[in-house]
Amino acid sequence: MSENPYEPTLSSGSIESKKESVSATSEYRYKSLGFLTTSICIALVTLSICNVLVNAIETACFSIYPEFCFAEFVPDDPIGLGMLFVMSGFGIVSILAYLWNVVAVPMFTYRSNANLRACGIKGLNYSPEVSSVFWFIPIMNLFRPYQVYKEVFVESHVTDENPLPTPNTSVVGIWWGTWLVGDILGRITFRIGMNAPELGTNYLILSWFSTISLCFAAVFLINILVTISKKQQAMNDSIADIEFD
Repeated sequence: MSENPYEPTLSSGSIESKKESVSATSEYRYKSLGFLTTSICIALVTLSICNVLVNAIETACFSIYPEFCFAEFVPDDPIGLGMLFVMSGFGIVSILAYLWNVVAVPMFTYRSNANLRACGIKGLNYSPEVSSVFWFIPIMNLFRPYQVYKEVFVESHVTDENPLPTPNTSVVGIWWGTWLVGDILGRITFRIGMNAPELGTNYLILSWFSTISLCFAAVFLINILVTISKKQQAMNDSIADIEFD
């Protein structure tokens, strides 16, 4: 059976055996992922809540105002104007949360990869620098971030007792699948909203499917980030214990 060039190559070796190589050869130093993990999780929850509320208000507007299907329609009563004002507020908050994650998620990608190297893990397929820019390269951003996170997720489970871990990586696959579906549907919905003179039921359906898919993706990504952060912290602590013995 031929080897799949796109599958991560898992490294081997115990934490204890890496003590000398960590201090002697690693150009990276371990840095806690605590702040990045917490801030990304807060932004993901905020973004998900805001998107659900925007969709709910938008659906209510479609029900109350038949003319709302026209993109340029603006209600002239206090209730309608209030709903639009609240929806715009949630939209602004969601944009801010999204922009933070555009910065913070690549930072987490870089730091989590660098931490593995700082802890002596070898044989990783992608450098911290390269792994963090895959998010911004067209075509590659459809599959490389998944491969990077799968590799980091697996290697973060390395321990003295289990130098070749085989954790269940389905959570990474589900996260990436739901995120791709939600992102693609969201782009389609955005284009419809920007270009179509009339917004119909299909617009609402696509918008809800995108939002629900992205909410599930957020839940799975939070699980992945928290797991990586905790496992890498434990890995670094075990090396520190060895160095002080």
